[in-house]
Amino acid sequence: MPLNFQQFRQEINALVGVYRADNAWIAHWTRWDQPNHMDYYIDAAFRLYQTTARNQLKMTILGGASIRTCKELIANFGITAANGIQDQQTVWIAQQEEYRRRRGRGEGQDGADKKVARRNPIAVQGVGSILSEKAWTPILNDALIIGAATGHQTVHIALEAREAAIWRECEEEARQWEAQNLGIRIDYPTWAWQEFMNRNIGMLWNQHHQVPKVLARELIGLSFAGYKPVFRYQELFFTPNPHTPDPTFKEYTDGLNELGFHTNDGRVNVMKHISEFLFDDERAVCVPGDEYI
Repeated sequence: MPLNFQQFRQEINALVGVYRADNAWIAHWTRWDQPNHMDYYIDAAFRLYQTTARNQLKMTILGGASIRTCKELIANFGITAANGIQDQQTVWIAQQEEYRRRRGRGEGQDGADKKVARRNPIAVQGVGSILSEKAWTPILNDALIIGAATGHQTVHIALEAREAAIWRECEEEARQWEAQNLGIRIDYPTWAWQEFMNRNIGMLWNQHHQVPKVLARELIGLSFAGYKPVFRYQELFFTPNPHTPDPTFKEYTDGLNELGFHTNDGRVNVMKHISEFLFDDERAVCVPGDEYI
C-alpha cells in the first residue's frame, strides 16, 4: 500500500540524522544540513515516489548517467521529471520529442510531410521510467527504488554506449561457447552478464574514489525488497515478489549500514552482497584485487 504524504514525511523525518551522517558528501552542493531545508528535499522525494507509482509502463530503468541523454530511451520510456529535469541536454531531447509528437498529431504542420503518431505513446516526461530529477539526493534515489517495489514494477538495466560495446564482446564469447558445447548445461546468458560486470566493474564501484556507485545502492535496495534477477542475452531485468511486504526507508538504510556501505572498508561486503543477489555466489563479481578476500 503506497504511503501518503504524512506517512512518507514521518518515515523520513525519523531518519534525517541517518541520511545526513551517511551522506555528508552531498552537503557540498545541497543545503540539506541547514535548518528547514531538508523539507524541500523530502518533498521532492515524495513527488518522485508518487510519480514512480503512476509509471505508465509499470517499469523502472536503471543505469549510468548517460541514459538520461539517450534519445531512443527517452522516446520509448520517458523520464520521471517529478521535480523538473536534471540535465539541460535532457531538457532539449524531451522538447524535441514532444515537438515531433505534436507534428505527428498534426499540431503545427500541414501537407504530405505530416507524420503519423504512434498510438497512445507514453508521456515524454512526468510519469516515465528513466530517473531525471532536480533536487537529487540519496533520499530521492531511495524513493525511486521503494516506490517501484511498492508498485510491484519490473526494473530493467540499460547500458551506456561504452558499456554496450563491452557487453557485445561478452555476448559473442558466450554464444561461441554455447555453439561449441551444446551438450553442456550452462546458463550462457548469465555467464555473459557476470563476465560483463567483472570487465565493467566501474558500473558498480568507483575505483578512483573508492566508493560504491549509485547502481550498487539500487541493486542492494532491490535485494532487500525481494526482487529476483532474470538474465537473457541483451537483457537484464528484475521481477518483484508479490508476497514480500512493502519495503521501508528504515530497512533500506539499516541494511546499507550493516554492509558498511558508507564506510571506507565496506567494499568487500558490498560486492559480496551484490554478487550473492545476482549470481548466488558471493565471489561472482569483485573489484580487482579482492578475488580471494
